[in-house]
Amino acid sequence: MTTITEHTYQEEEDKLESLLSDTASYNGNTILERQVRLLNTCFIHLQDYTRTTPEEKADADDILNTLERHVKDLYRLYRAAKEEGFYVRAFSKQITLNPYCKEEKSVDELTKMSYKLMDNKIQHLRYEEIFNIYLFLDRLFEANGILDWLDLINDWKIEIQKDSRSMQERYIYKPAWTFFYFHKILEAHYVIIDTGLWSHPNTPTEYYHRDNAIVHSDVATVINPFEYLECLVFDTPILKIKADIQLLFDYATKDIANREKSALYLINIAGYIKALMETAYLVTQTPYIPEEWLKPEKWQRYTTYIRPTIEPIVFEYLSQKQQKKPYKVIKKELWSISNTNYILDTWKEYALDTDRKLENRHNDFIKINKTIEAIYIIYYDLLSKEQIVVKDGNSES
Repeated sequence: MTTITEHTYQEEEDKLESLLSDTASYNGNTILERQVRLLNTCFIHLQDYTRTTPEEKADADDILNTLERHVKDLYRLYRAAKEEGFYVRAFSKQITLNPYCKEEKSVDELTKMSYKLMDNKIQHLRYEEIFNIYLFLDRLFEANGILDWLDLINDWKIEIQKDSRSMQERYIYKPAWTFFYFHKILEAHYVIIDTGLWSHPNTPTEYYHRDNAIVHSDVATVINPFEYLECLVFDTPILKIKADIQLLFDYATKDIANREKSALYLINIAGYIKALMETAYLVTQTPYIPEEWLKPEKWQRYTTYIRPTIEPIVFEYLSQKQQKKPYKVIKKELWSISNTNYILDTWKEYALDTDRKLENRHNDFIKINKTIEAIYIIYYDLLSKEQIVVKDGNSES
């Protein structure tokens, strides 16, 4: 069994660049689209048996030469993983079902999710392959060896360059199957360059970020939302958050003569609660996530091994039944993150305006508090993954 070799991020990038050809001139934003167009045209000409023009032959030769370079690059990366234990973390994430989502997706739904990742450029790689290219590399070189792939590319080259072709004289091995794999080769190479060398954020939450108004965009595209949740509530007891929610709501809905809190304090409260709501949304609305996201010992704060203080939760809004399935509460109450942000923005607006009062929207107040209690249950359960046991609000190491 090959031992996985640890490298710094810079060492990974340097070695990756040494394994890939012609990365300096690679412009993935436009070149992948051009490559896909050329491959589609090449396949059409391969199938229709009509005479191809010199320009069409040149375009076909161009894309087939590109495929040849790409499959060699992928093979070098594959060999480095198998023989040297070299894996690039940016595209070797192990994807697992999110235990706080409980929402398995069908193959069709995962396919649609894949399309939205990487700026809608990925149409053939599987969802899990986008995050772990090595899964695709295994499948690619289990289907055919490197010499077999190069032979298939050469067969296409020979066939497309013929001045006259006929069905009787043509022999191309499984053209549709090969065409599909050629697309995946182009996409895999794009993902490797984009995430490995250009550091494009490649996270499952990016899918949701594109469709929802996530104010803290780094939470959705770069940061592990589970780790970000820990950062938000690490040293903030739930009673303090509830008190701040009550304060903001009272300032927005009641005529309070002597205001002890400043406008800046109210603005900060609203921003903090919005960040917490958005993070709760991402934590419970992402069905498949990297395994490492659920390992607190790998989080940055835990490199210095600072354990959080676990406070007891006094449940005021969640029933016992709801406490057992907090993710369902969050899904119900945060059905629209835009709507929740609007509620909090409205509270802030009226809280800052002493001349106006908001009508008492107690249902919204309950919804926010239910979400807070639910996300703390999830937070404490996350800590239990790191051998911190929560019992009736007490912590045991």
